[in-house]
Amino acid sequence: MDGRLSQLQASAFHDEALKERLLESRREKDPMAAFCAIAEEYGIKITPFELASLGEESCAMMLRSQNGGGEIEPMGWSDDYELFFLSLGVK
Repeated sequence: MDGRLSQLQASAFHDEALKERLLESRREKDPMAAFCAIAEEYGIKITPFELASLGEESCAMMLRSQNGGGEIEPMGWSDDYELFFLSLGVK
């Protein structure tokens, strides 16, 4: 997980109000923008685009590094945004 998300996760574990706000952000019209706005209030700057693409670049490099390009996505290809919520206990 990205260091910024790890920092926000640690804060959410210790601040129930922050945790609730982050969970509520999923119900907003633009959930990623709402999530990023809350993160910025806590000094963590991340854009919705960055949030959506976390982990994608390294996995894409792994696929390109194979002769002719890979066909099977690497183990560990994940959506850090969704993993963040899973870490908070949301299913």
